[in-house]
Amino acid sequence: MICLVALDLQAQELNENQGRRLYLSVTGGLGFMGPLSDIEDQMKASGLGDTQTGGFFSSGSTEHPNSSKIPIIHLTANYWLKGRQGISLEAGLLDYIEVNGYDDIGIGNYIFLRSAIWSASLNYTFGSQNRKRYLSVGPALLLHHVKDDASGSLTDAQTNWLVGLNTSYTAHLIDRPGWFLALKANGRLAPKSEIGPFVAEHQTGIINPQPENQRSEFAQTKVRITGFSVGLTAGLKLGAKTD
Repeated sequence: MICLVALDLQAQELNENQGRRLYLSVTGGLGFMGPLSDIEDQMKASGLGDTQTGGFFSSGSTEHPNSSKIPIIHLTANYWLKGRQGISLEAGLLDYIEVNGYDDIGIGNYIFLRSAIWSASLNYTFGSQNRKRYLSVGPALLLHHVKDDASGSLTDAQTNWLVGLNTSYTAHLIDRPGWFLALKANGRLAPKSEIGPFVAEHQTGIINPQPENQRSEFAQTKVRITGFSVGLTAGLKLGAKTD
C-alpha cells in the first residue's frame, strides 16, 4: 500500500513538471577568475605598484595595487517545453572589480580602475525528469566597461563588446509547486578584452615659470574575460503545471 502511494506521488510530480512552464529567478553570488590578476599585473608593469607612505595627517603605508570585488547578480527566464527541454534567457552583472594603482612620482599619481562585465545569453536547457537539475548552454553577448575614477585621470571610460559562450548548471535545494531555492554555477568563455591606455598626471613647481608635468600611464593591455561564478538562486514557477 505504501509503495503504491509513493509511486502515485512520484508519477504526479513527474506529470506536473513535464508541461510547459516558466521559471523566473534571480541569482546572487561570487565571481572568480576574470580580469583582476591581469589588471594588477599591468599596474605593476606600468609603475603603478608603489607603496604610499603617510603624510602630514596620516601614518603607516599602503601597498599598491590594492583591489576589491563585489558580489555578482543576474536574472534568468527559463521556459520549459514539454518534457525535459527548454530555452532560457540569462542576463546580469557577472564580474565587478576595483583596482587602485599608485605611482610615487612628485606628489604621486593614482589610477583607480573600475571594471564591470555584463552578459546576456540565449540558451538551450536540458534537465532531469523532475526539472530539479538542469544544464543550459548558449551564445553570449558580453559588455566590458572600464573607467578610471581617479581625480587626476585624463582618459575617458572604455567599452568593449565581445561574443562568447555561456554555460550554467542549476540544482534545486528546495523545490515547491510554485517556487524554489537552488545552487547555481555559471561559466563564460570569451576572447580577451583590450583596455587602456589610462593616463594620470599632475604639475610640480606651479609657482615657477616652467612647471613640470609628472605623468603616469597604465599601458594598453589585454585582460581575461573568461571566468565563472557560484551563487544561490531564488525562483518562481509560473504557468500551468500540465498541458
